[in-house]
Amino acid sequence: MKIFLSFSFSHGHDLTRAVERLLASHDVEPVTGRKLGGEAIDAAVEAKILQTDALISLITKRPNPGQGEPPWSQAVQEEYDFARGRQMRSIAVVEDGLAFHGMSNKERIKYDPANPVEAILGISETIAEWRRTIGQELKVQILPSTLADKLENDALLKCSHRYLEKDIYTPWKDVEPITEEEGTFIYLRGVQTNHRVQVRITGPQQNVTWQSRARFPWPGVQLKETQNG
Repeated sequence: MKIFLSFSFSHGHDLTRAVERLLASHDVEPVTGRKLGGEAIDAAVEAKILQTDALISLITKRPNPGQGEPPWSQAVQEEYDFARGRQMRSIAVVEDGLAFHGMSNKERIKYDPANPVEAILGISETIAEWRRTIGQELKVQILPSTLADKLENDALLKCSHRYLEKDIYTPWKDVEPITEEEGTFIYLRGVQTNHRVQVRITGPQQNVTWQSRARFPWPGVQLKETQNG
């Protein structure tokens, strides 16, 4: 899971450090993008945001803002608005006293610098909920090795997967096999703990050539040959 952490480089450092430690405890490496101190985000930052699963914005008070200067970082505001405009998972952590409106309780967490525990707990609960929604990433090895070799050497063979929850299947979705030093792997995303996984390989006429049984996530998937799909 990747989270874009949006924060001011000039203030709010206590909250930023606390959230970075929290993300590390969830085994999440924060992604940041602003290298400049300006007020605008560029295309490179927007691309980084889109490569993540969610965004956390830390809206903290600017110390001693000048006349006409906004009370919080406009770059952080723009990053939050960009993510929200693209329907990304996002949450704003807003320091008490700032009039950051237009959000429901699920989109905003209040931050009191004198009592930061509640905000940190709220962020932690949000990350846990995102994890449940997004699911985990699963690295699956294609076995046996003879099948992996055929898959690697025949560009007409296609690999796809689907999930089974009780008696309901998701649609088949193509997945790109990756040949690594240890073998041939596919990377499945959005796997829930109650999902069983099924993998198949099809030929040029969409006929099923090899197919695994639906099984709970496991590092290696053994495929079996089928007759006429």
